[in-house]
Amino acid sequence: MRMRVLMTIWLALALLLPAGPAHAAGDGTFKVVVVPAGQQVTLQSVAADTLGDPNRAGEIFELTRGEQQPDGAVLTSPGDPLRPGWILRLPDDAAGPGVRVARESSTFSLPLPAALAIVAALLIAAITAAVVARHRVRRFAVATVHRLGEPARRRRRLEQRRAIGRNFAAQPAPAPVTVPSAHAVTAGRADTTVWVSGQETLDAPWQRVDSTRWQRPVGIPAGQDLKTAFLVRVGAGPDDAPLLVDFSRLDGVLSLTGDPQVARELAANLLAEVGRTEPGLPVMVLPHDGGTPPLPVPVSLTVMPPLAAPPAPPTAPAGPVRGVAARRPVRGLVVLAGPPTPEQAAALLTWCGSAGAGWTGLVCGEAGPGTHWRWQVTADGTLEIPVLPVTLTVPALPALPALPALPALPA
Repeated sequence: MRMRVLMTIWLALALLLPAGPAHAAGDGTFKVVVVPAGQQVTLQSVAADTLGDPNRAGEIFELTRGEQQPDGAVLTSPGDPLRPGWILRLPDDAAGPGVRVARESSTFSLPLPAALAIVAALLIAAITAAVVARHRVRRFAVATVHRLGEPARRRRRLEQRRAIGRNFAAQPAPAPVTVPSAHAVTAGRADTTVWVSGQETLDAPWQRVDSTRWQRPVGIPAGQDLKTAFLVRVGAGPDDAPLLVDFSRLDGVLSLTGDPQVARELAANLLAEVGRTEPGLPVMVLPHDGGTPPLPVPVSLTVMPPLAAPPAPPTAPAGPVRGVAARRPVRGLVVLAGPPTPEQAAALLTWCGSAGAGWTGLVCGEAGPGTHWRWQVTADGTLEIPVLPVTLTVPALPALPALPALPALPA
Protein backbone atom coordinates (compact mmCIF):
# COMPACT_ATOMS: atom_id res chain seq x y z
CA MET A 1 0.00 0.00 0.00
CA ARG A 2 2.79 2.44 0.91
CA MET A 3 4.54 1.67 -2.37
CA ARG A 4 1.42 2.46 -4.36
CA VAL A 5 0.89 5.78 -2.55
CA LEU A 6 4.47 6.89 -3.22
CA MET A 7 4.24 5.95 -6.89
CA THR A 8 0.96 7.91 -7.20
CA ILE A 9 2.57 11.04 -5.72
CA TRP A 10 5.55 10.65 -8.01
CA LEU A 11 3.41 10.36 -11.14
CA ALA A 12 1.27 13.32 -10.05
CA LEU A 13 4.34 15.53 -9.68
CA ALA A 14 5.63 14.37 -13.03
CA LEU A 15 2.34 15.31 -14.68
CA LEU A 16 2.37 18.73 -12.99
CA LEU A 17 5.80 19.68 -14.37
CA PRO A 18 5.39 23.09 -16.09
CA ALA A 19 6.53 23.23 -19.66
CA GLY A 20 9.46 25.50 -20.38
CA PRO A 21 9.97 27.67 -23.48
CA ALA A 22 9.97 25.79 -26.74
CA HIS A 23 13.67 26.19 -27.43
CA ALA A 24 14.59 22.59 -27.87
CA ALA A 25 18.19 21.72 -28.47
CA GLY A 26 19.11 20.74 -32.01
CA ASP A 27 21.38 21.45 -35.00
CA GLY A 28 19.15 24.05 -36.71
CA THR A 29 19.96 27.75 -37.15
CA PHE A 30 17.95 30.86 -36.30
CA LYS A 31 18.30 34.60 -36.78
CA VAL A 32 19.23 37.10 -34.08
CA VAL A 33 20.14 40.74 -33.65
CA VAL A 34 22.40 42.26 -30.98
CA VAL A 35 21.20 45.45 -29.32
CA PRO A 36 23.83 48.11 -30.13
CA ALA A 37 25.24 50.53 -27.57
CA GLY A 38 24.65 54.27 -27.65
CA GLN A 39 21.23 54.04 -29.32
CA GLN A 40 17.65 54.16 -28.08
CA VAL A 41 16.40 50.74 -29.22
CA THR A 42 12.90 49.28 -28.72
CA LEU A 43 11.22 46.14 -29.94
CA GLN A 44 9.21 48.23 -32.40
CA SER A 45 12.37 49.80 -33.87
CA VAL A 46 14.01 46.36 -34.16
CA ALA A 47 10.89 45.02 -35.91
CA ALA A 48 10.86 47.98 -38.28
CA ASP A 49 14.58 47.57 -39.15
CA THR A 50 14.58 43.75 -39.55
CA LEU A 51 11.01 42.88 -40.55
CA GLY A 52 9.87 46.14 -42.17
CA ASP A 53 6.86 46.34 -39.82
CA PRO A 54 6.97 47.76 -36.26
CA ASN A 55 3.69 45.97 -35.48
CA ARG A 56 5.57 42.63 -35.52
CA ALA A 57 7.42 43.54 -32.32
CA GLY A 58 5.25 41.00 -30.48
CA GLU A 59 6.77 38.14 -32.51
CA ILE A 60 10.27 39.13 -31.40
CA PHE A 61 9.07 39.36 -27.78
CA GLU A 62 7.53 35.85 -27.84
CA LEU A 63 10.74 34.34 -29.29
CA THR A 64 13.02 36.09 -26.79
CA ARG A 65 10.88 36.14 -23.60
CA GLY A 66 12.41 34.32 -20.63
CA GLU A 67 15.83 33.71 -22.19
CA GLN A 68 18.73 34.71 -20.00
CA GLN A 69 20.81 37.54 -21.48
CA PRO A 70 24.62 37.99 -21.17
CA ASP A 71 24.16 40.31 -18.15
CA GLY A 72 21.87 37.79 -16.39
CA ALA A 73 18.62 39.67 -17.00
CA VAL A 74 15.60 38.41 -18.97
CA LEU A 75 12.96 40.07 -21.11
CA THR A 76 9.63 39.83 -19.25
CA SER A 77 7.28 42.25 -21.07
CA PRO A 78 7.15 44.11 -24.44
CA GLY A 79 7.71 47.44 -22.68
CA ASP A 80 11.00 46.46 -20.94
CA PRO A 81 13.91 48.69 -21.99
CA LEU A 82 16.47 46.87 -24.12
CA ARG A 83 20.04 46.90 -22.83
CA PRO A 84 23.18 46.97 -25.01
CA GLY A 85 24.50 43.50 -25.71
CA TRP A 86 21.13 41.74 -25.43
CA ILE A 87 20.48 39.11 -28.06
CA LEU A 88 16.98 39.16 -29.61
CA ARG A 89 15.60 36.24 -31.55
CA LEU A 90 14.01 37.10 -34.87
CA PRO A 91 11.52 35.36 -37.17
CA ASP A 92 12.95 33.40 -40.06
CA ASP A 93 12.07 36.12 -42.61
CA ALA A 94 14.12 38.82 -40.83
CA ALA A 95 16.73 40.62 -42.94
CA GLY A 96 18.94 43.66 -42.70
CA PRO A 97 22.46 44.82 -41.89
CA GLY A 98 22.32 43.81 -38.19
CA VAL A 99 20.71 40.37 -38.70
CA ARG A 100 22.97 37.43 -37.87
CA VAL A 101 22.58 33.66 -38.18
CA ALA A 102 23.15 31.65 -34.98
CA ARG A 103 23.26 27.88 -34.41
CA GLU A 104 21.15 26.16 -31.73
CA SER A 105 23.30 25.07 -28.77
CA SER A 106 22.90 21.80 -26.82
CA THR A 107 21.93 23.63 -23.60
CA PHE A 108 18.50 24.73 -22.65
CA SER A 109 17.03 26.76 -19.83
CA LEU A 110 14.68 25.25 -17.24
CA PRO A 111 12.32 27.36 -15.16
CA LEU A 112 12.75 27.15 -11.37
CA PRO A 113 9.31 25.53 -10.68
CA ALA A 114 10.05 22.78 -13.19
CA ALA A 115 13.48 22.18 -11.66
CA LEU A 116 12.00 21.96 -8.16
CA ALA A 117 9.31 19.54 -9.33
CA ILE A 118 11.92 17.28 -10.94
CA VAL A 119 14.06 17.34 -7.79
CA ALA A 120 11.00 16.47 -5.68
CA ALA A 121 10.09 13.60 -8.00
CA LEU A 122 13.63 12.23 -7.87
CA LEU A 123 13.66 12.54 -4.09
CA ILE A 124 10.38 10.62 -3.77
CA ALA A 125 11.73 7.95 -6.11
CA ALA A 126 14.85 7.63 -3.94
CA ILE A 127 12.72 7.37 -0.76
CA THR A 128 10.54 4.74 -2.42
CA ALA A 129 13.58 2.71 -3.44
CA ALA A 130 14.98 3.02 0.09
CA VAL A 131 11.71 1.84 1.67
CA VAL A 132 11.52 -1.17 -0.66
CA ALA A 133 15.19 -1.99 -0.12
CA ARG A 134 14.79 -1.70 3.66
CA HIS A 135 11.91 -4.20 3.71
CA ARG A 136 13.85 -6.59 1.48
CA VAL A 137 16.97 -6.27 3.61
CA ARG A 138 14.90 -6.81 6.76
CA ARG A 139 13.25 -9.93 5.35
CA PHE A 140 16.61 -11.24 4.19
CA ALA A 141 18.17 -10.54 7.60
CA VAL A 142 15.30 -12.22 9.47
CA ALA A 143 15.46 -15.26 7.17
CA THR A 144 19.24 -15.45 7.56
CA VAL A 145 19.07 -15.22 11.36
CA HIS A 146 16.34 -17.89 11.38
CA ARG A 147 18.45 -20.21 9.23
CA LEU A 148 21.55 -19.63 11.32
CA GLY A 149 19.61 -20.21 14.55
CA GLU A 150 17.82 -23.35 13.35
CA PRO A 151 20.62 -25.78 14.35
CA ALA A 152 20.73 -24.29 17.84
CA ARG A 153 16.96 -24.52 18.18
CA ARG A 154 17.04 -28.15 17.06
CA ARG A 155 19.77 -28.93 19.60
CA ARG A 156 17.79 -27.30 22.41
CA ARG A 157 14.62 -29.12 21.36
CA LEU A 158 16.47 -32.44 21.14
CA GLU A 159 18.00 -31.92 24.57
CA GLN A 160 14.53 -31.21 25.98
CA ARG A 161 13.23 -34.43 24.42
CA ARG A 162 16.20 -36.38 25.77
CA ALA A 163 15.56 -34.96 29.25
CA ILE A 164 11.93 -36.14 29.03
CA GLY A 165 13.17 -39.56 27.92
CA ARG A 166 15.58 -39.77 30.86
CA ASN A 167 12.79 -38.69 33.19
CA PHE A 168 10.50 -41.38 31.82
CA ALA A 169 13.21 -44.02 32.22
CA ALA A 170 13.93 -43.01 35.82
CA GLN A 171 10.30 -43.03 36.97
CA PRO A 172 8.42 -46.19 37.94
CA ALA A 173 5.54 -47.51 35.91
CA PRO A 174 2.47 -45.24 36.11
CA ALA A 175 0.06 -45.96 38.92
CA PRO A 176 -3.57 -46.86 38.19
CA VAL A 177 -6.29 -44.21 38.11
CA THR A 178 -9.54 -44.31 40.07
CA VAL A 179 -11.57 -43.45 36.94
CA PRO A 180 -12.02 -46.69 34.97
CA SER A 181 -13.60 -44.82 32.04
CA ALA A 182 -10.67 -42.43 31.51
CA HIS A 183 -9.02 -42.81 28.11
CA ALA A 184 -6.12 -40.41 28.78
CA VAL A 185 -4.42 -39.08 31.90
CA THR A 186 -1.85 -36.36 32.52
CA ALA A 187 -0.13 -36.25 35.90
CA GLY A 188 1.12 -32.75 36.71
CA ARG A 189 3.13 -31.49 39.66
CA ALA A 190 0.05 -30.26 41.54
CA ASP A 191 -2.95 -31.84 39.83
CA THR A 192 -4.17 -34.68 37.65
CA THR A 193 -6.28 -34.38 34.48
CA VAL A 194 -8.31 -37.17 32.87
CA TRP A 195 -10.19 -37.34 29.57
CA VAL A 196 -13.56 -39.11 29.70
CA SER A 197 -16.62 -39.37 27.49
CA GLY A 198 -18.58 -36.16 27.09
CA GLN A 199 -21.69 -37.48 28.84
CA GLU A 200 -19.85 -38.77 31.93
CA THR A 201 -19.85 -36.97 35.29
CA LEU A 202 -17.20 -37.53 38.01
CA ASP A 203 -17.57 -37.08 41.74
CA ALA A 204 -15.52 -34.78 43.98
CA PRO A 205 -12.67 -34.01 44.24
CA TRP A 206 -12.80 -34.06 40.43
CA GLN A 207 -13.71 -30.72 38.81
CA ARG A 208 -14.90 -30.25 35.23
CA VAL A 209 -12.51 -28.37 32.93
CA ASP A 210 -14.50 -28.71 29.69
CA SER A 211 -16.87 -31.20 28.06
CA THR A 212 -14.37 -34.10 28.22
CA ARG A 213 -11.67 -33.10 30.76
CA TRP A 214 -11.81 -33.37 34.56
CA GLN A 215 -9.13 -32.30 37.03
CA ARG A 216 -8.29 -32.91 40.67
CA PRO A 217 -5.75 -30.94 42.77
CA VAL A 218 -3.82 -33.99 44.05
CA GLY A 219 -1.79 -36.76 42.47
CA ILE A 220 -2.94 -40.19 41.30
CA PRO A 221 -3.56 -42.70 44.12
CA ALA A 222 -2.21 -46.18 43.58
CA GLY A 223 -3.58 -49.62 44.23
CA GLN A 224 -6.88 -49.38 42.33
CA ASP A 225 -8.10 -51.96 39.83
CA LEU A 226 -8.57 -50.54 36.33
CA LYS A 227 -9.99 -53.74 34.89
CA THR A 228 -9.22 -53.30 31.16
CA ALA A 229 -7.32 -49.98 31.39
CA PHE A 230 -3.89 -50.02 29.72
CA LEU A 231 -2.21 -46.66 30.49
CA VAL A 232 0.93 -45.80 28.52
CA ARG A 233 2.98 -42.61 28.82
CA VAL A 234 3.06 -40.97 25.39
CA GLY A 235 4.82 -37.65 25.91
CA ALA A 236 4.97 -34.50 28.00
CA GLY A 237 2.83 -31.37 27.94
CA PRO A 238 3.95 -27.73 28.10
CA ASP A 239 4.91 -28.07 31.79
CA ASP A 240 6.75 -31.37 31.09
CA ALA A 241 3.98 -33.31 32.88
CA PRO A 242 3.60 -36.78 31.34
CA LEU A 243 0.38 -37.66 29.55
CA LEU A 244 -0.88 -41.25 29.63
CA VAL A 245 -3.19 -42.75 27.02
CA ASP A 246 -5.32 -45.84 27.57
CA PHE A 247 -4.31 -48.33 24.85
CA SER A 248 -7.40 -50.41 25.59
CA ARG A 249 -9.39 -47.71 23.77
CA LEU A 250 -7.40 -47.96 20.54
CA ASP A 251 -9.35 -51.10 19.56
CA GLY A 252 -7.67 -51.29 16.18
CA VAL A 253 -4.58 -49.69 14.71
CA LEU A 254 -2.65 -46.63 15.89
CA SER A 255 -1.10 -44.84 12.88
CA LEU A 256 1.92 -42.58 13.57
CA THR A 257 2.23 -40.16 10.65
CA GLY A 258 4.42 -37.16 9.89
CA ASP A 259 8.20 -37.11 10.24
CA PRO A 260 9.39 -40.73 9.77
CA GLN A 261 12.31 -40.52 12.22
CA VAL A 262 10.26 -38.96 15.02
CA ALA A 263 7.42 -41.43 14.34
CA ARG A 264 9.92 -44.27 14.77
CA GLU A 265 11.21 -42.73 18.03
CA LEU A 266 7.63 -42.39 19.30
CA ALA A 267 6.87 -46.02 18.43
CA ALA A 268 10.04 -47.15 20.23
CA ASN A 269 9.04 -45.11 23.29
CA LEU A 270 5.54 -46.61 23.28
CA LEU A 271 7.02 -50.12 23.14
CA ALA A 272 9.39 -49.28 26.00
CA GLU A 273 6.46 -47.95 28.07
CA VAL A 274 4.37 -51.06 27.30
CA GLY A 275 7.35 -53.21 28.38
CA ARG A 276 7.48 -51.36 31.71
CA THR A 277 3.71 -51.43 32.27
CA GLU A 278 2.77 -54.86 30.91
CA PRO A 279 5.89 -57.07 30.86
CA GLY A 280 5.48 -60.30 28.94
CA LEU A 281 2.86 -58.91 26.52
CA PRO A 282 3.08 -60.69 23.13
CA VAL A 283 4.41 -58.61 20.21
CA MET A 284 4.32 -59.60 16.54
CA VAL A 285 6.88 -57.71 14.40
CA LEU A 286 5.86 -57.59 10.74
CA PRO A 287 8.63 -57.20 8.12
CA HIS A 288 8.51 -54.02 6.06
CA ASP A 289 8.89 -54.42 2.31
CA GLY A 290 10.51 -50.97 1.97
CA GLY A 291 13.67 -52.15 3.71
CA THR A 292 13.03 -50.15 6.90
CA PRO A 293 14.66 -51.88 9.89
CA PRO A 294 12.17 -53.39 12.35
CA LEU A 295 11.30 -51.45 15.47
CA PRO A 296 13.36 -52.31 18.57
CA VAL A 297 11.36 -54.32 21.08
CA PRO A 298 12.32 -54.31 24.79
CA VAL A 299 13.44 -57.64 26.24
CA SER A 300 10.58 -57.46 28.77
CA LEU A 301 8.06 -58.15 25.98
CA THR A 302 7.48 -61.54 24.40
CA VAL A 303 8.45 -61.35 20.71
CA MET A 304 6.76 -63.89 18.47
CA PRO A 305 6.96 -64.41 14.71
CA PRO A 306 4.01 -63.26 12.58
CA LEU A 307 1.17 -65.75 12.77
CA ALA A 308 -1.16 -66.64 9.98
CA ALA A 309 -3.98 -64.09 9.85
CA PRO A 310 -7.26 -65.36 11.30
CA PRO A 311 -10.26 -65.69 9.01
CA ALA A 312 -11.48 -62.37 7.70
CA PRO A 313 -14.58 -60.97 9.42
CA PRO A 314 -17.82 -60.61 7.48
CA THR A 315 -17.78 -57.80 4.93
CA ALA A 316 -19.02 -54.55 6.43
CA PRO A 317 -22.04 -52.93 4.77
CA ALA A 318 -21.43 -50.04 2.42
CA GLY A 319 -21.48 -46.63 4.04
CA PRO A 320 -19.26 -44.08 5.79
CA VAL A 321 -19.11 -46.01 9.11
CA ARG A 322 -17.24 -49.34 8.96
CA GLY A 323 -16.80 -49.99 12.66
CA VAL A 324 -16.91 -48.42 16.09
CA ALA A 325 -14.02 -48.59 18.55
CA ALA A 326 -14.81 -50.25 21.86
CA ARG A 327 -12.81 -50.58 25.03
CA ARG A 328 -11.36 -54.06 25.41
CA PRO A 329 -8.29 -55.74 26.94
CA VAL A 330 -5.09 -55.59 24.89
CA ARG A 331 -4.22 -59.14 23.86
CA GLY A 332 -0.97 -58.19 22.16
CA LEU A 333 0.66 -55.73 19.76
CA VAL A 334 1.20 -56.01 16.01
CA VAL A 335 4.14 -53.73 15.12
CA LEU A 336 5.14 -52.46 11.68
CA ALA A 337 8.04 -50.04 11.02
CA GLY A 338 6.46 -48.55 7.87
CA PRO A 339 3.22 -48.33 5.85
CA PRO A 340 1.72 -51.80 5.28
CA THR A 341 1.39 -53.56 1.96
CA PRO A 342 -2.17 -54.35 0.82
CA GLU A 343 -1.77 -57.88 2.17
CA GLN A 344 -0.50 -56.59 5.53
CA ALA A 345 -3.33 -54.01 5.69
CA ALA A 346 -5.85 -56.82 5.17
CA ALA A 347 -4.13 -58.88 7.89
CA LEU A 348 -4.25 -55.91 10.28
CA LEU A 349 -8.01 -55.71 9.76
CA THR A 350 -8.41 -59.36 10.77
CA TRP A 351 -6.00 -59.19 13.71
CA CYS A 352 -7.04 -55.84 15.17
CA GLY A 353 -10.27 -53.98 15.82
CA SER A 354 -13.74 -54.74 17.14
CA ALA A 355 -14.34 -57.50 14.57
CA GLY A 356 -10.78 -58.84 14.74
CA ALA A 357 -8.87 -61.20 16.99
CA GLY A 358 -8.26 -58.64 19.77
CA TRP A 359 -4.74 -57.47 18.89
CA THR A 360 -3.72 -53.78 18.76
CA GLY A 361 -1.72 -52.44 15.82
CA LEU A 362 1.17 -49.95 16.01
CA VAL A 363 2.25 -48.68 12.57
CA CYS A 364 4.81 -46.02 11.59
CA GLY A 365 3.01 -44.35 8.67
CA GLU A 366 -0.47 -44.47 7.21
CA ALA A 367 -2.01 -47.82 8.15
CA GLY A 368 -5.08 -47.78 5.91
CA PRO A 369 -8.75 -48.51 6.67
CA GLY A 370 -8.09 -50.35 9.93
CA THR A 371 -6.87 -47.17 11.65
CA HIS A 372 -8.91 -45.83 14.55
CA TRP A 373 -6.39 -43.29 15.86
CA ARG A 374 -3.97 -41.16 13.82
CA TRP A 375 -1.23 -39.22 15.58
CA GLN A 376 0.79 -36.56 13.74
CA VAL A 377 4.44 -35.84 14.63
CA THR A 378 6.82 -33.15 13.37
CA ALA A 379 10.58 -33.04 12.89
CA ASP A 380 11.10 -31.08 16.13
CA GLY A 381 9.37 -33.76 18.20
CA THR A 382 5.88 -32.26 18.53
CA LEU A 383 2.95 -34.68 18.68
CA GLU A 384 -0.66 -33.80 17.81
CA ILE A 385 -3.43 -36.08 19.10
CA PRO A 386 -6.56 -34.64 17.43
CA VAL A 387 -9.07 -36.90 19.18
CA LEU A 388 -8.31 -35.43 22.63
CA PRO A 389 -7.05 -32.82 21.42
CA VAL A 390 -3.60 -32.21 22.91
CA THR A 391 -0.10 -31.20 21.79
CA LEU A 392 2.83 -33.04 23.38
CA THR A 393 6.61 -33.33 23.17
CA VAL A 394 7.84 -36.79 22.14
CA PRO A 395 10.70 -38.12 24.30
CA ALA A 396 13.94 -38.98 22.51
CA LEU A 397 15.20 -42.33 23.71
CA PRO A 398 18.69 -43.75 23.17
CA ALA A 399 18.96 -46.08 20.20
CA LEU A 400 17.98 -49.64 21.00
CA PRO A 401 19.30 -52.67 19.13
CA ALA A 402 16.97 -53.91 16.41
CA LEU A 403 15.73 -57.47 16.44
CA PRO A 404 16.81 -59.82 13.67
CA ALA A 405 14.21 -60.70 11.07
CA LEU A 406 12.00 -63.60 12.17
CA PRO A 407 10.67 -66.14 9.68
CA ALA A 408 6.91 -66.35 9.27
CA LEU A 409 5.22 -69.55 10.31
CA PRO A 410 3.34 -71.49 7.65
CA ALA A 411 -0.40 -71.04 7.57
